[in-house]
Amino acid sequence: MGGDKNYMPFYPGDDVVDWWGINPFSVEDLSHTTMLSFLNDAEQHQKPVMIGESTPRYVGVLQEEVSWNAWFKPYFELIHAHSGLKMFCYINFNWADFQQWSDWGDCRLEKNAVVAGHYNDELKATPYLHASGESAFRSRLGYNDTAATVTVQMPYEMQKLQNGDFESGLTNWNTDVWGGAAVFDVEQASPISGARSAHVKITQSSAQPGTSS
Repeated sequence: MGGDKNYMPFYPGDDVVDWWGINPFSVEDLSHTTMLSFLNDAEQHQKPVMIGESTPRYVGVLQEEVSWNAWFKPYFELIHAHSGLKMFCYINFNWADFQQWSDWGDCRLEKNAVVAGHYNDELKATPYLHASGESAFRSRLGYNDTAATVTVQMPYEMQKLQNGDFESGLTNWNTDVWGGAAVFDVEQASPISGARSAHVKITQSSAQPGTSS
């Protein structure tokens, strides 16, 4: 939802697309014109929609009914209102553990009995399919395939990553550090191959005292 609102120029065509996907986080995303346009466009192309990532950003679960009414209620109302929405994924995570998301809130359902109770009751409703594993899930959806139907052979001589040998430094590379701290640079004194190699120096572990990682 925070990406390019003019998404159709990137669409490769109905013949190579099985699902459409969109990720609503904030309350405003759930009723935004882009969300509604996206769902309508997917319906026009006769494609099912998956909510690939979702979380009650800036709301969390700790305010009980307030949290439920602010984010979860309109979230599930959106799902019920659009028959083309066939799958959703909820990120059950305490975003406040990380500085870059410190104001997103604790979104772990198990941290609030009221929200968890409403959530479980919602999933007991008729429209939701539940399965115990991959084979059961495929069976519920009516799929009988067990493997990918398309295999692509990449030529060995084709470079599969831009700047995969780090000869251009860190160009085209981006790194994220979760919980600890590290320095990512290029090593030239004793490279593994060519003139340069990537070098990651861990400066701080994310482990708490008494634990191992």
